[in-house]
Amino acid sequence: MRIEEKILRIVCAVVVSAAALALAAAFVETDTAWYQALQKPEFQPPPIVFSIGWALLYALFAASLALVSQACDKPKKVHFLYFAVFVLNALWTYCFFQQEKAAAAVFLLLITIISALILFLSVYSMNKTAAYLLIPYLLWTAFALYLNYEIAFLN
Repeated sequence: MRIEEKILRIVCAVVVSAAALALAAAFVETDTAWYQALQKPEFQPPPIVFSIGWALLYALFAASLALVSQACDKPKKVHFLYFAVFVLNALWTYCFFQQEKAAAAVFLLLITIISALILFLSVYSMNKTAAYLLIPYLLWTAFALYLNYEIAFLN
């Protein structure tokens, strides 16, 4: 693979990940009356933690996607899995914040975690470093599932 193609794949991975983050973030509204009135779990971090955490996770996604894109010429199945996880993240933020459906969002997170596990296993067979970069996302979404479940249960 030529250096130009490697650079293009890195740029595409960053652009796609940034667009996915922007789409998901577009639905997040923590200043609504509904969200403010929710009883939150004890371990609910302050909003800034979510902003920083998601930015870091999507940076790791970009790095992982760039490595996978360079690992083989046509990783279409794996690209689809990255896309699926990105879409599921955006759907979760839409369901939770815009539709104000915390219980339904729990199920979306379960589907997201399963999809992310499938992504991890698929990536692991191609590039172990790229797979390891996905572990923080898996841990974060597990924590998000706990928070979302508690919010749905408490409210």
